Amino acid sequence: MPSKFATLLVMKRLVLLGGGHSQVEVLRQWVMHPQPDTALTVVSRDLLAPYSGMLPGFIAGHYRYEDCHIDVRPLVKAAGARVCQSEIAGLDLDNGKIICPDRPDVPFDVLSINTGSRPDMEGIPGVKEYALAVKPVDIFIQGWERILAEALSSEGTYRLLIVGTGAGGVELALTMRYRLTSEAKALGQDPARFHLSVITRSDEILTTHNRSVQRRVLRALEHAAIKVHYRETVVSVEPTHLTVEEGKRHDFDALIWVTQASAPEWVKASGLATDDRGFILVNDGLQSVSHPNVFAAGDVATMESTPHPKSGVYAVRQGPYLAENLRHHLRNEPLTPFTPQTRFLSLMCLGPEEAVASKGPFAAQGRLMWAWKDYIDQKFMRKYEMGMSPMSNDDVGMSEMYCGGCGSKVGQDVLSRALSNITPYPAEGVVRGLDHPDDAAVITYPPGSQVVHTVDHFKAFVDDPYLLGQVTAHHCLSDLYAMGATPHNALASVTLPHGPEIMQEDILSDLLAGANLVLRAENTALVGGHTTEGEELVFGLTVNGYAAPEDILSKTGIQPGDALILTKPLGTGVLFAADMRKKAQAPWIAQAIASMLRSNRDAAHAFRDADAHAVTDITGFGLAGHLREMLAGSQYGAEIELDAIPLLDGALACSEAAIRSSLFPQNLNAECVIANRNTVPPHKAYPLLFDPQTSGGLLASVPGDTAEAVAKAVGGWIIGRVSDDPNLSGKFNLRQ
Repeated sequence: MPSKFATLLVMKRLVLLGGGHSQVEVLRQWVMHPQPDTALTVVSRDLLAPYSGMLPGFIAGHYRYEDCHIDVRPLVKAAGARVCQSEIAGLDLDNGKIICPDRPDVPFDVLSINTGSRPDMEGIPGVKEYALAVKPVDIFIQGWERILAEALSSEGTYRLLIVGTGAGGVELALTMRYRLTSEAKALGQDPARFHLSVITRSDEILTTHNRSVQRRVLRALEHAAIKVHYRETVVSVEPTHLTVEEGKRHDFDALIWVTQASAPEWVKASGLATDDRGFILVNDGLQSVSHPNVFAAGDVATMESTPHPKSGVYAVRQGPYLAENLRHHLRNEPLTPFTPQTRFLSLMCLGPEEAVASKGPFAAQGRLMWAWKDYIDQKFMRKYEMGMSPMSNDDVGMSEMYCGGCGSKVGQDVLSRALSNITPYPAEGVVRGLDHPDDAAVITYPPGSQVVHTVDHFKAFVDDPYLLGQVTAHHCLSDLYAMGATPHNALASVTLPHGPEIMQEDILSDLLAGANLVLRAENTALVGGHTTEGEELVFGLTVNGYAAPEDILSKTGIQPGDALILTKPLGTGVLFAADMRKKAQAPWIAQAIASMLRSNRDAAHAFRDADAHAVTDITGFGLAGHLREMLAGSQYGAEIELDAIPLLDGALACSEAAIRSSLFPQNLNAECVIANRNTVPPHKAYPLLFDPQTSGGLLASVPGDTAEAVAKAVGGWIIGRVSDDPNLSGKFNLRQ
C-alpha cells in the first residue's frame, strides 16, 4: 500500500483550518468515506477540541477535562490526514496558502475554516490585560483553575465578577458558584465569603430566551446569591476594579469576560468578504461569497441569506452539510443548502445536576432536564471516539513505473526552488556550500582538531514534514554531542514519494526548512545533500563536527561509584507506535514531540565540564541496549532503579496495552545483560527499557560526589549507580 505521503502527492489539497464542532464532523465523515483523490490536512493551534455544551458541567465539577474535549489527533490519523499544529497569522488567497507564524506556509486548493470566535474585547482600556475571556477555551480553563485555587486559598471576601448575561455568562456564574461552594465545604470553609456578580448593559438577562426561562434562571441566580447589575456598560478595566458609563465602580479579585463574539483579526485582513463585524460571509452551501474555494462554518461564519446568533448548536448542525459540500465542490457538483433552525433546544446547567430547557415558548427545569442534557452531550461525544477504521487506500495506486539509479532523482527545478527558501548557517570554514553550490562541499576544520562524522535517517513517523525535519536534525546532532564534538556542517539525504512537482516541492521545502531551523540554532551549516524518489518519505542527515583530542567523550569508561544520569524521559517509541494505531492521546504526543525537540547540546557540555567518565545517547536500541554498550568490556556493572526512570505521559498506558514498536523484539535481546532478570519482581516500566527512542536523551556516568548538582543542572534524573561487584561485570541489576 502506498505511504500516506505517496498518496498525498496525487491528490487535491483540502485543508481544514481549525478544529471546531463542524470540522470534527468533516473528519468523522472522512473516516467513514475517504475521498481517494483528495489530500486532507488539518491546521490547528490545538488538537483537543473543547465541546462547548459540556464546559459548564466541567466548571461545576461534573465532568473531567477529557470528558468534554474531543481528541482530534486519533480522528486525523483515522481519516488518513496530516496535521500541522500552528497558530494562524493570515491567509494568502491569491497563492492559496495559510500563513503561519512558526512554520512554513501551508498550501491549499480548497480551504474550510472553523476556528470559532472570541469575546469582543476591543475599545475598552484594560480589558485584555485584566479580564479572563471565555475563549480560547484552553486558556480560559487554565485561568479558571488559577482563580479557583486563589479563591480557596484566600482569606476573607473573594469577589468574582462576570461581564455578560447571555446563556454562556449565566451558566458560568451558576456553575462557578456551585464549584466554589462544593470545594469550600469540602475544606471546611464558609462559601458565603465568595461574592459573585454579573453585569449586563441590557434591561434583562437571556434576551434570546422566553420569559419563563428568564424567570427560572433569575430564581437560580438569586438562590445562588449572585447579584445582577442591569443597564451598565463597562468603559474601563483596572487590575482590581472596572468602571461603567455612569462612573460607578465594581471591585473584583477576578474578572470573567463573556460578551458577544468578535471575529479574528486575520479574517478581517484576509480579503474574504465579511459582514460588518468581520465574520466570513457564506452562502447557503457554507461557501464564501467571494472565494468559491473557501468554506466556513460555526461562529467564524455568517450566512448571508439567513444570519443567526453565534452558537455551538449551529456549528454542530452545519458539520454534516460542510462535509457533504466539500465533497460536492471537489467533484464539481451542486452544493446542498443548509437551512438553520429558527428555534432549537437549549439546555442550560444551573450549577448542581439540574438544568433548564428552552425552545421557543417551551420551558422546563429540574434534574430530569439535566439527565436529558447529559444524555445528548455524551451521545455527541461518543460519535468521535475512535472505534472506526479508515477504508483502504490500496486503490490509490501509481499509474506509472519509476526509474532507478540517477533516473530516480528529484527534478532540478524542484530542488532549486526548495533550496531557495532556506538560508544555511554561515559556519566559518565552509569553502563551498549551498551559497556557491558545486559537485561537493569543501570544508576546512580548525587545525589540530579531530573530525567526527555521524549519519542517521529514518522514514517519516510524523505527518508534518517541517516537524520531521526538526526532530531528525536534533536526533542526528545528538551523536556528536554525546562524543563531546562541536557540529559544523550537515548533508541531507531525502527520499520523496513519487508525485507532481508542486507537491514534492511543498514537502521538500518544509522538510529542509525544519531541519535548517534546528541546524542554524546549533551553529551548523547545511552544505548539500541528495534527493531521490521512492515509495515513502525518508529523511536523514550526515552531520560532521570536530573536537580537540582531549575533549572527545566515549560511551565506555564508567567508574565505580559513578551515578548514571538520564536527561530525557523514555517512551517515544511506544507512543508513536500507539499513534500509528490511533490509540495515542493528543497531549501524550505533544509532550513527546516537545521532548524530541529539546537539544542535547547543553547537557553534553555540562557532562563534559563535570568530567563525565562515559556518555552516550539513548536512541534506537533503547535504554537497556545503550546501557549494554556502555558496560561492554567493562569489569564493572550497574544497579538501575526502575522507579527512578522517567517516562513520558501515556508511555506506561500504551505499554500496558501491549503496544510495541517494531524494533522492540530485537531490542529485547539486551535482556542478556540484566543479571537478575529471572528474579526481579515484575514492574510496569520493564518493557520500556527496550523501547527505541527517537531524539532521546543522554545517559552519562558522572562522579558520584557531583551527581546531584549535575543532574539538577541538566534537568535530568539519577537512575542508578556503577558497581564494582564482580558478579555484575558488564551487566546490570534492576531494583525497585
